Amino acid sequence: MGYKMFKYNDKVRIKNKQLKTYNFVGVVSSAGCSGCYVTFENGMCFYYKNQNLEHCKKNLEEEKMSITGDFKVAKVKFLEGSNTTATYEYALFDDYVVGAYVVVK
Repeated sequence: MGYKMFKYNDKVRIKNKQLKTYNFVGVVSSAGCSGCYVTFENGMCFYYKNQNLEHCKKNLEEEKMSITGDFKVAKVKFLEGSNTTATYEYALFDDYVVGAYVVVK
């Protein structure tokens, strides 16, 4: 069959809905003609047939942060620390006021 080929360090998503790891994103740690070992952020590595995988279109950080549902997004800048120039996005499930201080993990 004409399954996609993957190579070492490709970012992939598990596309088979029958698998417990469905929609997980990982990195190919070893690749062959019919399958690949995929390593996830938690260090776990599993073997998948190539038809169960698809290339990721976004980078790994964006994939990990994907969230669905009915919510608003707060754009947050930290007041202190080493990352005060970056803007982060957090899902809000409660009411808020623009300019309010928020506590985030």
